[in-house]
Amino acid sequence: MPEMKQERDLTAADFQRHPVWIGVHNFDSDEPWYEQADEETYRPWTGSLPFADDRGIALIAACFSLADGSVYPGYCTAVRENWDAPASAYTTLGGTQVIPQSWSEMHGVAKLSILALQNPTLFVGNRPVDFHLCIPERRRKAVRDFYATIQKNPSEVFPISFVADPGLAVGIVSGRLDGLFYFPMGGSRFEIDRGESFLQEHAAAAIPHDADAPEGPGAQSSRAQLTDASETESRTELTLDDFLRNPVWVVVPTGETKSLKKRFKFVPWNGPLPVDAEKHDVRIPATFTLRDGSKYEGYVRVVPENWADVIPAPLILSQDTVIQTKSPRVRYGGSLLAIIGEHRPFIFADGKRLQFWCGIKDPDDLRREFYQIIAKKPDAVFPIHFQGATGLATGIASGKIEGFYEIVWATGKAPRIVR
Repeated sequence: MPEMKQERDLTAADFQRHPVWIGVHNFDSDEPWYEQADEETYRPWTGSLPFADDRGIALIAACFSLADGSVYPGYCTAVRENWDAPASAYTTLGGTQVIPQSWSEMHGVAKLSILALQNPTLFVGNRPVDFHLCIPERRRKAVRDFYATIQKNPSEVFPISFVADPGLAVGIVSGRLDGLFYFPMGGSRFEIDRGESFLQEHAAAAIPHDADAPEGPGAQSSRAQLTDASETESRTELTLDDFLRNPVWVVVPTGETKSLKKRFKFVPWNGPLPVDAEKHDVRIPATFTLRDGSKYEGYVRVVPENWADVIPAPLILSQDTVIQTKSPRVRYGGSLLAIIGEHRPFIFADGKRLQFWCGIKDPDDLRREFYQIIAKKPDAVFPIHFQGATGLATGIASGKIEGFYEIVWATGKAPRIVR
């Protein structure tokens, strides 16, 4: 059993002991310890150097030099020299020829998007600090946390140059940071910002609402406005822009009884965080990492720890017709694959919302659309590991997608995985 650590738990001392750490889920699928790991688990590389395996992600010890001359230890991901070369064109099952886009074409048409692949991270003491600008709703806190940790002003920090010993890994292991960055998947824009505007704002603007404050006419009025806003912003389907505006959405009934599709809607969550997944039907943004290391934005439903035994509320079709479904454990013969049906993961790509749980949909239709848009072959896609944004909801927000999940209703059998 090798030493294994979550990426967030790695320290500068770990990289002093072992300058290269590799992703367990990329390299050790046939090893007995694989099931004890997830997509964020790394172990030391014990093979020869420079590291040259391209199967997955390798974190390489690096040195970060700030604008004021100070130097910090850290790490980055080794990126292959032809990182922006698109995959080969291929023909879909329907006979359509697909010409894949390059990484930069999918991330704002910017060569600087290599930074999203390199993921440079420095250590302040033993605390890791990355340079992700985050989505707008979380940006103020991310920027302020960054400068509070590093204890410097923007002009003392940027630009930053980082470099790893070329003897540690083959590929690109150096770069320059002019600010915090945001390269959205499928977006036509990207952002690099040192964050001064968030530091100059009045401190009161960042003070959150005190949930324990005494109620009064003003508080009630404000809460009523939030409720009205949620009602106005309700959705029957969610988009990437929805999560850029509101990172947490919950499902509520509409009161509609004639149409199954219109019985529920999504509204933005305005209460305290994290949301309790045992009490609310929650959707949060998530990052999806394909087998080839490429990343996509999307969202998942956060499920409670006891998800397999949760009995759904009865579905009232009319005054005389009530349907009571069974728990996932009973419906799918105890198969743990059923958790994908509870997570209902969706990926955003090319303006489309792609799913993996077939339900009443034809799996061939889902597969055809997915491969046409993603422009990758199955071996480069699956398994897909997803991780929901932290701190937004309690419960399980991460997992692994093995393919498309086809189910047969009322059989009590496990879903069938097709690719």
